[in-house]
Amino acid sequence: MKKRALVEKFIGPGHWEKLKPYFKNHVLFKGSNWDNEKYIGQIPCVNCNDTFAWGCADGEELTKDNIEIFYQSIEDAGEKDGPDLFCARVREMRPQGACYGYYDEKNWPLFNACGPERETGFGNPYAPGEYQRPTPKVEDE
Repeated sequence: MKKRALVEKFIGPGHWEKLKPYFKNHVLFKGSNWDNEKYIGQIPCVNCNDTFAWGCADGEELTKDNIEIFYQSIEDAGEKDGPDLFCARVREMRPQGACYGYYDEKNWPLFNACGPERETGFGNPYAPGEYQRPTPKVEDE
C-alpha cells in the first residue's frame, strides 16, 4: 500500500500533506504489524530505534487515536525531539538515559514527565546526561 493510502486509512483524510515530510526524512515509515489482528500488514509508524532500549529496532504506531499527540509533541519539543517525545508520551515511558544527550536540554522535563525514572541496567546502561554524544573527529590539515 502506498504511504498516502496508509495515512488516509489509519489516520484519516487531510493529514498527508502534514506528514509527508516525516516520511521523507525517515521519522515515519511503513511498519509491519504481525501481532495485531486489527491491523494485519502495514501501518504508519514513528521511528524510535534505540529510544527505549539499547540496540533495538522499534517504531510506535501512528493512528487516528494518537495523531493529535504527535502534532502536540512536535509543537512542544520541535521537529528534532518531537517524534521521540510522541513515542514516550504514548508509551508513558521515559527514553533510555543515553538518548538525553541527543535532546535539547530544555526538552528534558517534557521527557521526564512521560513516566517514572528508569533503572539503569540492561537495555538502559546510562542515566540521563551521563552518556556524551560522540563528537566528530577533526582531521589535521
